[in-house]
Amino acid sequence: MAGHSKWSKVKHIKARVDAIKGRVFSKCAHEIALAARAGGSDPAENSRLRTAIDSAKSVSMPKDNIDRVAANELGSTANALRTSGLNIISEKLVSIPQTSCVVSDLSTARQVLKLDDLLDDYADTLNFMTNFDVADPILDQLAS
Repeated sequence: MAGHSKWSKVKHIKARVDAIKGRVFSKCAHEIALAARAGGSDPAENSRLRTAIDSAKSVSMPKDNIDRVAANELGSTANALRTSGLNIISEKLVSIPQTSCVVSDLSTARQVLKLDDLLDDYADTLNFMTNFDVADPILDQLAS
């Protein structure tokens, strides 16, 4: 009989199981991302992230996927800024900037503006004040 091999049956079952796993993994990844944005990417300090990781492990989500999702959030932008010489103070502290930092290269300007957007979008701070002075030619390049 045509189309009635064992592989056909396995293929259809596998497709259904993979679709269900994909939906569950996506929900877990979304929760991990929200938790990492809200409280940082260290599970020892962020109980919401620790709970999200535990629930992802309980549904057999691969460790690489969990690590990738947690690392791709605000922490990666902050680390990139830190390595380029810009010090990020915790958004939980409220302070008035005493000096401004002049940003003169395009990639750093993108990272600074992305961090500013992330902090504004997710209401991580109530009074977020930037002390970055992005040069006008750099802003023109970003606008185009």
